[in-house]
Amino acid sequence: MRRGVVVTATALAAMAAGTLPGATAAGDATVTVRGFDLAGLAQTRLNVVGCASVFSRSGQPPRPAIGVVPGGPAGKRSLALTTVAGDAAGPISYASAVAAAPPAAMSVRAELPTTGVGYVGYQAPADAGTNRMWVGRTDLSVPGGAWTDVSLADAAFTWVQYDMGTRQQLAGPVAATPVAAFTASQGGDGYGFYALGFGCEGREFNTDAWHIGSTTYDFEGYAAAVAGGEDVTIAPGGSATLSAQVSSDGPAPRLVLEAKNSDGDWGAAPDQPRPGATSVQVSPDADTTYRWKIYSTPMVEAVKGQDHTEPFTVTVAAPDPTTDPTTESQAPDRQPAEQQAKQQPKQEAKAPAAPAPAAASPTEAAADPEPPAPAASEAPAPAETAPAPAGNTQPTEATPSTDPSETPAG
Repeated sequence: MRRGVVVTATALAAMAAGTLPGATAAGDATVTVRGFDLAGLAQTRLNVVGCASVFSRSGQPPRPAIGVVPGGPAGKRSLALTTVAGDAAGPISYASAVAAAPPAAMSVRAELPTTGVGYVGYQAPADAGTNRMWVGRTDLSVPGGAWTDVSLADAAFTWVQYDMGTRQQLAGPVAATPVAAFTASQGGDGYGFYALGFGCEGREFNTDAWHIGSTTYDFEGYAAAVAGGEDVTIAPGGSATLSAQVSSDGPAPRLVLEAKNSDGDWGAAPDQPRPGATSVQVSPDADTTYRWKIYSTPMVEAVKGQDHTEPFTVTVAAPDPTTDPTTESQAPDRQPAEQQAKQQPKQEAKAPAAPAPAAASPTEAAADPEPPAPAASEAPAPAETAPAPAGNTQPTEATPSTDPSETPAG
């Protein structure tokens, strides 16, 4: 990641030409650096130098991360760096008068013994406005398994003069000499820089508490906070969408929806947002109190007091008896019975009986054989009887149209 990494040759060439980058004074202070973004800081940058010489670096940026290492010198977290073997990574700072400026310092921890390098750049008064600059070098090392404070104060440097534009060596080396003595031998104090770094073996190390001038830089996780949540009422079997507003100046934190149980304790709710999402749908069976909470990770730090929302409640409304699906399902469907009634005669309506035909008495026929009775005296034909409807004549009870057990929820 190249953000915040200074190419030393460019910065020092600008200094040699009379332009001093990052020389703003900040006074005694502790600056909390969120993540590893140093781009907005005036006094220092994350820098890469070569371990063998200032310009022998690989050109590859270090791989940064934020980690939690116990026993750190400042805060809970620290900056972890991994370089290419032969490179050293750490702070670089600038000064208008290098001998008078407090030397740079840092705290370092590695699992195994690790070596580093320190540099000091100095432009003699006679070389002001040119690309000529003296660069002093000194070896550094720390034991493994413990935090160690490393400072360039009182260090002796081997000095070489370079053309910072072409990187050509112009003079030196000059035997190991402290900064104050060397600047005095070259005509007095002048523009300069301090740079130190570790990781020459290519192994990860942690660093924190960079002391640059009178300012200490404390590396911590990205800050995150959460808000949101409001009371809502749902119908029985209904659902509600709960949303959170998460703010972070770096990666997103771990967001969890918590519910309060019957004992009054908070725990993870059954329904959780998908990774990266900030909302979730819930369907509680009873009134439930929730809150949103974010949890810190090595990279992200939940701001105390803003790491959870105020509690809010999803209330399940009482059932409405007029719309209770159980009551409605018990009412039979009358339509089939009405259709049957149209097809079926009423039971009390009986067909008229046919009149009996008039017949002559046998005694009368034997005593007086007369011709048959006239046609007018013939009995009328019996009336037709309405046929009974086919099938079962008893009305059957209709099956209810809705089964309560199959009533869809919501």
